[in-house]
Amino acid sequence: MPSLYTAISGLNSASRSMDYISNNIANTSTTGYKAMSAQFADLYTSGGSGGGVYVADVSQNMSQGNINYTSSKTDMAIKGDGFFVLEDASGQLVYSRAGHFEMDKDNYLVNNQGLRVQGYPADANGNLVTGAPQDLKVSNSDMPAKPTSSIELGINLDSRQDKPKVDTFDSSNPASYNSTSSTQVYDSQGNSHTVTAYYVKKGDNSWDVHYMVGKDEIGTADLKFNENGSLASIDGDTSKKTVDLTGSLPGGAAPLKVAMDVSSFTQFGSDFSVNTNKQNGNPSGSYQGIEISKEGKIYAQYSNGERRMMGAVVLADFANPNGLEQNGDTTWVASRDSGAALYGLPNTAGLGSTIAGAVEQSNVDQAKELVNMVVVQSAYQANAKMITTSNSLTQTLLQSV
Repeated sequence: MPSLYTAISGLNSASRSMDYISNNIANTSTTGYKAMSAQFADLYTSGGSGGGVYVADVSQNMSQGNINYTSSKTDMAIKGDGFFVLEDASGQLVYSRAGHFEMDKDNYLVNNQGLRVQGYPADANGNLVTGAPQDLKVSNSDMPAKPTSSIELGINLDSRQDKPKVDTFDSSNPASYNSTSSTQVYDSQGNSHTVTAYYVKKGDNSWDVHYMVGKDEIGTADLKFNENGSLASIDGDTSKKTVDLTGSLPGGAAPLKVAMDVSSFTQFGSDFSVNTNKQNGNPSGSYQGIEISKEGKIYAQYSNGERRMMGAVVLADFANPNGLEQNGDTTWVASRDSGAALYGLPNTAGLGSTIAGAVEQSNVDQAKELVNMVVVQSAYQANAKMITTSNSLTQTLLQSV
């Protein structure tokens, strides 16, 4: 009878292996699915003879699946190691490679089962607040106007130029200045104004700058340069880097108060040029949607062309990802074998990068699974034949008694 029990163990093992193969084939098109396979081990009786086979373990193939681009900009794929972190309805954290995401009615980023994506939020200044991952939410409120408070301006003044022909500066008379530059600024109501700078050469390595909004002067500066063309001082102060611009504006907005950074000014023997011209204000803007960077950072976009970071998706990695336990809906939970989750931003600490507008396909090799199916089916048939043969021998033995 030992051969009968050996064959039965073979049937059971082949049947379980066929279950996994069938499940793999059924999930060929399932986003983020990872193939499974049965691992066999032999059995021995106490006397040392063969006792059959059993399924010792089920391994998970965590290799990278192909990246498929979609029409949804909230979808994400992971290229490399790591798992998305999700919170289910009970508050338990689960892990997934399936990145079909969308915004729910409360503006939380969720997957297609409604589980909330976990990440780091951003503060009012757009800085990530790291710590324990939490639900990612994007505010759909409009962006208020932000008055300009600082300007960074980089200019090269042509040292070859002569002093203007007219000694007294007059913004309406081009003969009284050498060059001009303009910067758009915004007031407290989001209205745009143009700050024009007029550069007047006073002598070797010496320039005056007059800052105007329309016909109103809002600031002046006396710039001195070193022999090598670098900026030496502003209004006689060698440590000063900015020029204070102040003045009233039309329309009832708060007075303009701007720090103009001119520390990168130069005076070389080359044409006048504007190298840097940046300011930190903006008009108001209505919410237009979100975009996600390859680092998993989520930005709200506005009609004024601005964007504001709302947070960043975090990824989790494990000492032994194959030890994760299947949880259904293409999710896993941590186990003793997997170890605790280690969280981090994409593209850091060995974690993979995220690809927006894409998802990771199943890593099932359908051709390989069909070959495995034939092999397992053959093993099943061979064991079934062994049972039939063993039964025939038993009947013959009983009839001969």
